[in-house]
Amino acid sequence: MTRLYKYILAAGAILALSLTGCVSEDSPCPPGGSGDDGKAVTLRFTVVTRSAEGGRPAEASEGPALAPSRADDCYADQTGTPAENFINTADCQFLLFDADRRLLRPIFPEVTEKDDTQYTWYSITTSITEKYFDERIKAGQDVTFYIMVIANTRGLNGQYVSYVPGVTTIEDVANQRRTFVQPGLGQLGNGMWYQSGSWQPSIDGKRYIPMSGLQQFTVSAPALKASTYDAPVELSESGVGKDIDMLRAVSKIEVVDKLEIPEGSVFDETAYEGKRMRIEKLSLFGFFSKGAIIPMIERGCWPEAVTEQVTSPTMPDNLTYFLPIINDQGHKNNVLLQFDYDESATNQRTDKCRVYSVYVVEYSRVLAQESIEQSPLSTTFDLYPHIEVTVVNPGEADTNGSPVFTMKLAKFIDGAAGEGLEELLRNHIYRYEVTGISSDLLEGKWTVCEWGEYSVIIPPIN
Repeated sequence: MTRLYKYILAAGAILALSLTGCVSEDSPCPPGGSGDDGKAVTLRFTVVTRSAEGGRPAEASEGPALAPSRADDCYADQTGTPAENFINTADCQFLLFDADRRLLRPIFPEVTEKDDTQYTWYSITTSITEKYFDERIKAGQDVTFYIMVIANTRGLNGQYVSYVPGVTTIEDVANQRRTFVQPGLGQLGNGMWYQSGSWQPSIDGKRYIPMSGLQQFTVSAPALKASTYDAPVELSESGVGKDIDMLRAVSKIEVVDKLEIPEGSVFDETAYEGKRMRIEKLSLFGFFSKGAIIPMIERGCWPEAVTEQVTSPTMPDNLTYFLPIINDQGHKNNVLLQFDYDESATNQRTDKCRVYSVYVVEYSRVLAQESIEQSPLSTTFDLYPHIEVTVVNPGEADTNGSPVFTMKLAKFIDGAAGEGLEELLRNHIYRYEVTGISSDLLEGKWTVCEWGEYSVIIPPIN
């Protein structure tokens, strides 16, 4: 049984916290007092990062179906990796809101059970004494409330949300647009940004993806009154309950190397060794410095204050857009993102073609255009996002003299790049398959998939 907190403050500090209800920028509040005298209720709910084989089944909860995938060829069985699903339970905020979406209190529960293999679900138990619950239990009324979960904040220099019980609303929390730093970047004391190296999520390396989720619950007064720690109200009970679905706060871009691989065949590294052109290196140019941990609710995301796939990006204030070009001589920006070989994504493909991936904060072309228009650089350069692809010819041992191609971050139509993407959305995979080279241009196709989509009504379309 893992406690979600490690320290208990002295009584005076606890009293101060219970009076102010404030959260510092450095860490979640440690557990405060139990609140008001009255009936203690115990709740158990499930936080889900991906409904997958070995985890809780998709039909085990109810709620709004997530938006269908934008692509026809997303992997039907695609699951997030354990590192992509992992929640550091020592770095979480659990916030309890009333039916009017106003904060009642932070809660400090226990993880009583979890999926220790794929980390797709976490069973959470909490006991609270709260006037809002007590008054409705005494009146025999159903109690409606919301629980928000914010996870993995600190790993990428993220900011915890601040709040005041009785004042802060769900919308207020989202509107703070608390940020985290683009994975793979660092910032000096003078504000200068630099590339800190490639970044892949890792449990052992303590590199976790920021996530957030939100769910509404309604429980009868008798059920709450009868609850005990050993017999809690099961908010996520199979078939009748609701999970709290988590959305990763980053998008993922995948590039699949299908150069000179016949359609329908299965790639074999040994058989093709030295006999085909292959992708050796990929770099992303043109992206933003930070992302928002929680999506904006008032802009069409989470309109019912329940986790759903987003339809627009949430862009924080005071962002830096890293232009691909830094001067009129066309020199490339040294602030870039390197792709890494993605063994898990490769193994999930039926053709076993090599996949390379990078994790990116949300992107808005409109906001990028504002930065571009303010830039003194010549308009002859394309300053929107693109991927630089280094290709090695058959028999070459290294990339010296190898051709380098520029692939726009765009929709591919009939094998050619079309308009640049308007946005990159959190919890989505943008997949590019490079299939050939023609007239010094890369040919391919693109796909947008909902990353580890969990649908609670229909089978997932991932």
